[in-house]
Amino acid sequence: VRGKKMDNKRKVSVKWNTETLKNIEIDLSSNVLEFKSQLFSLTDVPPERQKILVAGRQLKDEDDLSKLKIKNGQIFKMIGTVGEIEQAPKEKIVFVEDLPQEQQEIQEFPGLVNLGNTCYMNATIQCLRAIPELKQALKEYKGSMSSENKEVISTSLRDLFGELDNSSSSVSPHLFLSKFRKSFTQFAEIRNGVYMQQDAEECWNQLYFCLKLLPQFKGAKTLGESAVQQLFQGELTSSLTCTEAPEETQVNKTTFDKLNCHISNETSHLADCLTKSLSETITKKSSILNKEAEFKKDSLVSALPYYLTVHFIRFFWKSKEAVKAKIVKPIEFPFLLDMYQYCTPELKATLDLKRKSAANSLQKASDNTKLTPVNEMFNDTGLFRF
Repeated sequence: VRGKKMDNKRKVSVKWNTETLKNIEIDLSSNVLEFKSQLFSLTDVPPERQKILVAGRQLKDEDDLSKLKIKNGQIFKMIGTVGEIEQAPKEKIVFVEDLPQEQQEIQEFPGLVNLGNTCYMNATIQCLRAIPELKQALKEYKGSMSSENKEVISTSLRDLFGELDNSSSSVSPHLFLSKFRKSFTQFAEIRNGVYMQQDAEECWNQLYFCLKLLPQFKGAKTLGESAVQQLFQGELTSSLTCTEAPEETQVNKTTFDKLNCHISNETSHLADCLTKSLSETITKKSSILNKEAEFKKDSLVSALPYYLTVHFIRFFWKSKEAVKAKIVKPIEFPFLLDMYQYCTPELKATLDLKRKSAANSLQKASDNTKLTPVNEMFNDTGLFRF
């Protein structure tokens, strides 16, 4: 109808085994693979194990939903199971309470209750809680719940860590969640009466911002003006060369709190993502050409953080459809990440001194929960264990 705005959303139903999932809102500007990712969040059936049928036809991952003439109330059928049939364990099961006391302490890691699409927050909190130096810095923090914004977030996170430390069962983070949503209202968005799913990296950014108020570790060799920066901050040395005027080059140093890893069809391993992300082309004004020009930007790590944070960039913007889409491609990563090849020659020379002995000890290490003396908080090997 002339003058009527086209609606790119449809509400459909999906039959799966004996269940019928009703009123699922789908975006016609996406494809079937993205629809499968949506069903994964509702059923726990991985996209690669799903078969989607409509009107007797099996859909392909790359099929464009806008070309399927989907109507409100249309019924899809999904075939797929959550996981493989469980097999009997090959080794005898040993319960935690039967382990020696020192091993029980390592095994105990209470969970956080999901309060409605809060898995992004729970995962981020548990990740931060695994860092003993950060736990100690929070434990010593004297903030109160009467303060505002980043102070109250750090205080409530400190108290939540305390609850987890004193519990052997799951803990409900309702108080922290309430303060977090009040301070950062984008995490309080509701659609169809349900809190929306959110991005763990965005949650990490906000928590990192709040934790910057923690006092600096005295005597630490790492970068940064606060405890959290001393733990997570590194430095990149970047060279920029104008492709049209190669004589125009610049070298600069910048700090980073995490390394962004871009995912594409050519990337399947963390090493591919890092290589791609540290070498890119940007557009900026050329002082020689006096116009916007392309520059080749190559970066190397000139100072390593004590804890390295890697961000897999799984969301990208579809400019034509004006929507955010998710990349569901799996990326492999090693349990021992060697950053040596991404370092400057000067840093490599420093790392060479201890790499051989450190590699052997890291491979054999089984306890990563001990507090590191602040005067030893320096990564002098380039090796990081997940």
